[in-house]
Amino acid sequence: MRKNQFVAVLLIISFMIVFTVSCSKNSEPDLSSGVSRNTLTTDQLPSDSDNRTESTTEAGAETPSGSDPEPDVGYYFNDYFGLTRSEILNWLYLHEADDYYLGTPYGDEEIGFNTDTCMRPNGRFSDNYPHMTCTGFVLDVLMQAAIDRSEDIYDLAVKMMELCESYGWWNDGQYYINVVNAYYWGAFVNNYEDGKIYSVKFDTVKDLLTSHLAKKGDIIYFMPDTTAYGRNEQGYPCDIFGNPIDCHIGFYWGEDNSGQDLFWHSMNSGLVGDPMENSLGDFNQISKLTTPSVYSYVLLIPIR
Repeated sequence: MRKNQFVAVLLIISFMIVFTVSCSKNSEPDLSSGVSRNTLTTDQLPSDSDNRTESTTEAGAETPSGSDPEPDVGYYFNDYFGLTRSEILNWLYLHEADDYYLGTPYGDEEIGFNTDTCMRPNGRFSDNYPHMTCTGFVLDVLMQAAIDRSEDIYDLAVKMMELCESYGWWNDGQYYINVVNAYYWGAFVNNYEDGKIYSVKFDTVKDLLTSHLAKKGDIIYFMPDTTAYGRNEQGYPCDIFGNPIDCHIGFYWGEDNSGQDLFWHSMNSGLVGDPMENSLGDFNQISKLTTPSVYSYVLLIPIR
């Protein structure tokens, strides 16, 4: 065979080998296009969002009472704020035996409800009119737990409220429009990303406790029964007992999966009916689970 013919044959063989390998690679299916992940997008999470979890629970699978199920959702509520369970618990543990929060008077209707009047714990405002509401307490804990990221936490809370307003998840004009209105928090959990934030709904406090699913530091949210039986002096609708209709939020404070009836929250007193009568007074407290008015359901919002 002539030299030129030999070189040509080699070139043809080399081309066939390269073409075959290339076709083999291109024929593999693109698995990434079929992967579905229920996680927050990068513009919805702060930078340190390593606590996101993906669904591992099969649809219809039963979970034994008291176990820690993997939710069929993409993330937990604290993922939105970029906070870990340990950060939140460490801050609360630091003050469960002092008066930094405990004993702080409940918010005052006369001075209004906003971040200035509702986030004034004894630990920072003992000589300057301390006051806290239930949501002010929860938000303050998240901000303080974040240490040098407290402004980011506040900004995310504002964004949460704005999303509720923009999409009509909660925009009742009779209540104040700011981040210390717990209605926004409940609406956000129930509606954000079509309700993919992990939460468990219970009809009663008893149902929640007997499930043994709550862990210390989990957030508890009470959605009120909005059936109005009249109005108080300020014009707010009242429940059948005469309590102003209101939601409520705080931290479960029983031991993990114990079913203990313990709740760390800021609560107002003078309420009538069960479980409102469990309030210890008009201040921040660790008490039995109690609400400011008749509720329609209890929402367990786990943190992780």
